[in-house]
Amino acid sequence: MEIKYEVIKEDVLDFNMYVLSKSSTAKRSLFLQRFAGPVIFMIFALLLNVLRDESVFIYVPFVIASLIWVLLYPRYFTRHVEKHVSKMLNEGENKAMVGKHILSVNPDEIIETTDVGETKIRWNAIQKIVVTERQVYIFFGEMMAFIIPLRSFDEDIKLQDFVGTIKEFQSKANSYPFRMLT
Repeated sequence: MEIKYEVIKEDVLDFNMYVLSKSSTAKRSLFLQRFAGPVIFMIFALLLNVLRDESVFIYVPFVIASLIWVLLYPRYFTRHVEKHVSKMLNEGENKAMVGKHILSVNPDEIIETTDVGETKIRWNAIQKIVVTERQVYIFFGEMMAFIIPLRSFDEDIKLQDFVGTIKEFQSKANSYPFRMLT
């Protein structure tokens, strides 16, 4: 089975945002950054209250700032990452990621060909297959995957056939841990 498609910068950005949304490290980082600021604000307000014997109204601006931070920080974090990834994609040509691709699958391996090279991965190295609203991701590492845009499929039936075939190949490969290529 072979599929020809083109990956654009938005596809790579979507992939990076997907990986970020599923990463426990990124979630932990977002949590810490989201709540560390408000905790610091409140400690500062408490110190002002204790050291200067201020009224409890000193807490109001700090509480408001903390709530705004907690509510808006996730949106800021997402936009910051999108902007950073987009900037990195615009820095170079990225011919291996962005551009025309040919993906060939057979019972032994998956082969992706671009203008600059070829990547061959055996099915037992495929970790997971994910279908999102706009792409199919075939993961062969935590942050590495073949990115196939759904717009590459003429019909929903072809998409279902493709996903069914690759899941079958992956399943068979993982049920035979010592499978040899001939």
